[in-house]
Amino acid sequence: AEYSSTLPFVAWPIEVLFTVKHPSSIQHIPTLAGITMRHITGHQVLEKLTSNGNGRLGLGTETAVRIAAVIAGQLARLHATGIVFCDLNPKNILVSNNRQTVTFVDADAFQHSIIADVFTKPHFFPGYASPDQANLKPGMRTPADDNFVLAIHIFQLLLDGGHPFDTGPAYNPTGDPFANITPNDNVKARRWPYSNIPL
Repeated sequence: AEYSSTLPFVAWPIEVLFTVKHPSSIQHIPTLAGITMRHITGHQVLEKLTSNGNGRLGLGTETAVRIAAVIAGQLARLHATGIVFCDLNPKNILVSNNRQTVTFVDADAFQHSIIADVFTKPHFFPGYASPDQANLKPGMRTPADDNFVLAIHIFQLLLDGGHPFDTGPAYNPTGDPFANITPNDNVKARRWPYSNIPL
């Protein structure tokens, strides 16, 4: 309840949902099914604005910079309270249709500094993870993990939607002519396509 008022740009979990098997079943123990959150209307997922194959969908530089600044500012506010987003992928960031507000969803994956060793299994969307996450390094995530992914989003917003680790067939260090190198592969291997300086 406190976060709902101090960090209103997050669609916080409202209620935990469980499924219960039919009473005639031998095992009818409640099982976690998910959470409910407030319904967000008048927004689009960031992915539709940056990764639709048409660049950044005619946002214009000023609007793209504003969206990037809002995302960065809100993420900094989360970090200041000890919260790490952990799964800052473009499906979990909603941008209002008028491009003025940004809402974060999937708050059930957040990690908080006051709760140690909870949900420490690496959880991420391929291509939107730090090298430690992409390499499935266990443990608590840090703001640095979020900031790595934030940089990917800013790159996409400012440079017409291209993923900074997407090299396509032009860059294939494996020697296998049929290898399909994904952005996640490059992140895992710490290969920065725009420089020969390792991450």
